[in-house]
Amino acid sequence: MTTNTPIIGNGGYWEPHTSSIDFCETNYAHSPHIVEVHNVWSSIIGLSAVGLFGLLRGNPTNEFRFTLIYLILIVIGIGSACLHGTLHWLFQSSDELPMIYIVIGMTYCVLENDAPRGQRSYPWLSSALLLLAVLNTAIYYTFQDLYLVFIVTYTTMTIVATVGMVRMLFYRKNRRPEAKKLFWIGEMWYTLIGVPVWAVDMLLCRHVLSIADSMPGWALGVTPHVIWHCAAGIGAYCLTLSACCCRAETLDISYRLSFAMGALPVITVEDDKGKKAT
Repeated sequence: MTTNTPIIGNGGYWEPHTSSIDFCETNYAHSPHIVEVHNVWSSIIGLSAVGLFGLLRGNPTNEFRFTLIYLILIVIGIGSACLHGTLHWLFQSSDELPMIYIVIGMTYCVLENDAPRGQRSYPWLSSALLLLAVLNTAIYYTFQDLYLVFIVTYTTMTIVATVGMVRMLFYRKNRRPEAKKLFWIGEMWYTLIGVPVWAVDMLLCRHVLSIADSMPGWALGVTPHVIWHCAAGIGAYCLTLSACCCRAETLDISYRLSFAMGALPVITVEDDKGKKAT
């Protein structure tokens, strides 16, 4: 997401826009009913579709905590698509608030990783994190016009969750290398690819548009923001899968790491003989 000065193309259905931000892609370049076409489809493919893949192939422990995270990722993609399609304040909140909720969910997974199945290490944690989500929601709507407040809140909580994952992965004996590998893949996608691309889209928008608006045909107006959506979705999926692996080790579930179509990582549960469990 970026905080660019609004870029106005042809007049469109959703004007005047009520979101506190506009993005680098030229508005209504392809349709008078969709503000940013490329940011819409990339939200669905890069976020929601990846979250759906996680629901189907990314929960080796079959626990609700991970199901919830993937559902939130799907919601983020839908909210993002609606925001980019309309630049309406309501859909802005449906995009940004779930981003905070997914980080809270990851924090729960980290803190409760060592609990036996069906039990909790911290019985009060769910209520505390739910209260945190409510407080963040209140803060968000109080300062929704200030995009920087959301950025600071989300960034701070992301750092806290990441530190927790590092402790869970690298300060525990006998942690399997697959879990660590997934963490680094996730960080590569999110931190090394996604965040720099997001920054370029935000800070160098005029330069980006000089290229984007000269693209031919359907590619007209496409900006690096589409890469951010895909990198954020894949990064979130891989980090969640890393947490799944740690949890599987706690529950003594044998697993194997492979890659679907040579790209997206998949965890397969195995029986004691190393065969795929049915």
